[in-house]
Amino acid sequence: MDIKIYVPCHQKSYVPESNIMIPIQAGAALLGERFEHMLHDDEGDNISEKNRMYCELTAQYWVWKNQSSDYVGFFHYRRYFNFSPIQLNEDGWGNIEYKEPLNEHILSELNIDDTKMAALISNYDVIVPKKRRLPGRETIQLQYAHAEGQHIKDLKCVLEVAAEKYPEYRNSIDEYLQSKEAYECNMFIMRRSLFEEYAAWLFDILFEAEKRSDYSDYNETELRALAYIGERLFGIWYVHNKKQNSWKTLELQRTLFRDTSIEKKFHVDKDE
Repeated sequence: MDIKIYVPCHQKSYVPESNIMIPIQAGAALLGERFEHMLHDDEGDNISEKNRMYCELTAQYWVWKNQSSDYVGFFHYRRYFNFSPIQLNEDGWGNIEYKEPLNEHILSELNIDDTKMAALISNYDVIVPKKRRLPGRETIQLQYAHAEGQHIKDLKCVLEVAAEKYPEYRNSIDEYLQSKEAYECNMFIMRRSLFEEYAAWLFDILFEAEKRSDYSDYNETELRALAYIGERLFGIWYVHNKKQNSWKTLELQRTLFRDTSIEKKFHVDKDE
């Protein structure tokens, strides 16, 4: 069983040595430095130069077009799943927060181990972060509308495209946006065939929305609109298809590492 979980990094970060967790430099085309011992999202078919708009989604696009494995997953350089059966304490945002540098003790506590991870992953079709209930009366749509540097017109544009291209999703779009429970952080692990379906759906929508929009006067935060909305699209896609299919799914806690500074050397074979 070939399982690959990609860890997008926009800065040099410690990623533990693993045959499953593969670090990838996101936005490599825009940086003057190529990070060693990582894959780079500007090789082959890529959208690396759009990283300021798409953030970690440029890495997802690259994996879709250039890699193959039985399972495909995505973490962040600061966010992994908790693979342990023990539920750990969370902060107010649904994170298991670690303030000390990422280390072997933390990895052991989370069961970040190739054998343990593979044994769990192989039992499921899709693994997602545990959904988070939003505070107060916030819905997912209101959360986006109230967020600093995000404009509701961008969300409406993307959703209009989604409804036009995929009308069967209309009810799921409305249902998810009015929900108070969100699947956050663009994290998941799924069978390759499902990832292929998801990526084709996601980028078909986002690329069309990009064509219809003008971001020329946006600042750095505003320019990330498609990445922020892409996170909401994943929730829509997951909720819709979970209902339509007999998937075996699992929700896992997610982490927040405050310090992922490079303290250990790691190696990745780019041909894997």
